[in-house]
Amino acid sequence: MAEPSAVAREILDVVTPMAARQIGERAFADELIAGLRDSGVWRILQPVQYGGRAMAPEEFISVVCALAAIDGSIGWLTAMFNVATYHVAGLPHGVADEVWNSGGRSLVTACYRPEGQLVRSAEGPRLTGRWAAIAGAELADWVLLTALDDGGRCCVLVPRQEVQLAPAASSNGLRGAGICHVSVSGLGVDERRIFQSACASGQVDTNPPIPVVVGAGAAAVVVGAADGVWRVHVDQVRERLAASYGSEEVTDRMSSTVQVARAASDIDAANLQLATTLQAESRHAAAVAQRQAVVRARDTADRLLGCSRRHALDASDPVARLWQDVHAGCRLALGLLDGLDPN
Repeated sequence: MAEPSAVAREILDVVTPMAARQIGERAFADELIAGLRDSGVWRILQPVQYGGRAMAPEEFISVVCALAAIDGSIGWLTAMFNVATYHVAGLPHGVADEVWNSGGRSLVTACYRPEGQLVRSAEGPRLTGRWAAIAGAELADWVLLTALDDGGRCCVLVPRQEVQLAPAASSNGLRGAGICHVSVSGLGVDERRIFQSACASGQVDTNPPIPVVVGAGAAAVVVGAADGVWRVHVDQVRERLAASYGSEEVTDRMSSTVQVARAASDIDAANLQLATTLQAESRHAAAVAQRQAVVRARDTADRLLGCSRRHALDASDPVARLWQDVHAGCRLALGLLDGLDPN
C-alpha cells in the first residue's frame, strides 16, 4: 500500500494525538468530534471546490488504516463519512451543491443494504424502512439510504432531521462509532433526491467505481485495526522482555516470535490485496478480494490474541480492545460487501 503523501501525513499528524487521547471511549468527547471535523479528515474524498481534499483513493485507504490502528471507531467513522462523500460527488450535477452549500462542512453517511421500500403513487414517492447499524448517523447532516424500487434498487438522499435514530445495542468493538438504526415511515421524498443504486450497471460512475471505494474503505478499517493489534502486541512483548532481563518463559517467547513474524506477513498481504482492489478488473473481483483481506486480517488478530497467555478479553488491554474492533468491523464490513455485491 502506498505511503501517505505529505497532505495525508499532515492530516494524520493533527488527528493522531487527538485519537490517542480518546482510545476505547464509548462516546467521543465533543472536543474530539470538533477537532476531527476541523481537521478535514472526514472530508478527504470531498471535491476541492466544496472544501475537501480530493485525495486519491489509495491515499484515503492509507489514512483509514493508520487511524484504525490507533482506534477502530475513528477509523470506521473516517471511512464511512468519506465513502458517502465520494458517492455524493459522483451523483448528478446539483446534488453536491445542495449537500455542501454551507461551506462544505456537511457530513453524509450511508447504508448500502436495501432495507427499505420506495413506493410511488399519485401523491409522489414515499419511503419506508429501517436501516441497521449506520455509523455516524447522529453526527451526519444527510443520510444516503438504499431501498427497493419496482424490483430494483435505488438510493435516496434524506436530511438527517427527517429520519428517526435509535442507538444500536452496545456491543464489544467500535464502541465510539456512534452506530444507530435509522428508520422512516411513509416519508415523502423529492424525485431529485432519488438516484440509481451504487450497484446499478448504468449508474453515474466514478473511477474507481463507488462500490469498490466503499468496500475498500470498510476493509481498510479491519486491516488497520489488525495492524494495530500486531503493533501493540510487539510493543508489549518488548517491554516484558526488557523488564524480565531475558527470563521470559521460553515457550511464550518462541510462540510469540513465530506468531509475530507470521502475522506481519499476513497483514502485509492483506494490505497489498486491499490496494490492488482499486484497480480490479470488475466490481465483483474487487469485492471478493476485499472479503478475503477482511477475513485474513481477522484471523491474524485471532492468532495474535491467542499466542500469549497474558492477553485477556478485557477492554483495558489495548490488544483485546483492538481485537474487538477487528471483529466488530469484520461483521459490518462483510455485511456491507454483501449489500454492494450480492453475487
